[in-house]
Amino acid sequence: MALSSATSLDQLTCWAPLTVIKKLPHNHRVRRMLPPARDTAAAQSPQWAPRNTKGMMAMAWEQFDNGWRLAPADGPATALVVLLHGVGSNAQDLVPLADIWREALPQTAFVCLDGSEPFDGGFGGRQWFSLRDVDANNRPDRVAAAWPALQNMLDTELAHWQLGYRQLALVGFSQGSMMSLHHVATNPQGAAAVVAFSGRLASPVTAHSATPVTLIHGDADAVIPVDETERAAIALHGAGFEVEAFALPGVGHTISGDGVALGRDALVRALAPLARR
Repeated sequence: MALSSATSLDQLTCWAPLTVIKKLPHNHRVRRMLPPARDTAAAQSPQWAPRNTKGMMAMAWEQFDNGWRLAPADGPATALVVLLHGVGSNAQDLVPLADIWREALPQTAFVCLDGSEPFDGGFGGRQWFSLRDVDANNRPDRVAAAWPALQNMLDTELAHWQLGYRQLALVGFSQGSMMSLHHVATNPQGAAAVVAFSGRLASPVTAHSATPVTLIHGDADAVIPVDETERAAIALHGAGFEVEAFALPGVGHTISGDGVALGRDALVRALAPLARR
């Protein structure tokens, strides 16, 4: 899709520190962050501690057929965050995000789902849809074909926690972001929030809801260019969604420490009002 000069990323962006936002019409907010004042190599790596999966799982996580569940730290769940991994990975990949965010969302349950298909790229892992011969023309159909299996998982988890879509937040990385954005683009029931890391909007926008969408992408991503977040922001904003997008300097196809903080803040804004007082 060609972008006119009137909708270029630089024109939609405010070059400012993290705490400064340029507000655009209709609550559409896109900004580029200045590099943080710390070592560049460290900024490009996830800021959570090295993974000790067995230790983390032993603390509170419960394995089930489709992935892993983490009950709220405080009482019954008032909201649910579902995390969707990238192609070739598995449900455990995003467990550290939930462990970090749980303190800020003590009444929220977290679920990390395994992709609905075995990864067909030659080694272990899962996928939501195949990347073999994928291109811009067939990608929307592949996402749409993969959606029913994921929707079944979401319905099962919402029933498990006795919650509805208005209490659901979807967080995706890469291919998981495409699945999360497909939901908000095509399902009028929407969600409490969508946070998409390093992804793209592969689906046409055919529905609208009050779902706030947060897009986070490294501008050094060589796997999915940051231009895809620009396109997604423009398309969703044009369809009436409240969109906040961030281009993180020097960050590749990963989730940086700043990305973790931005995702947490988006979830707190959306889910904290649902908590018991």
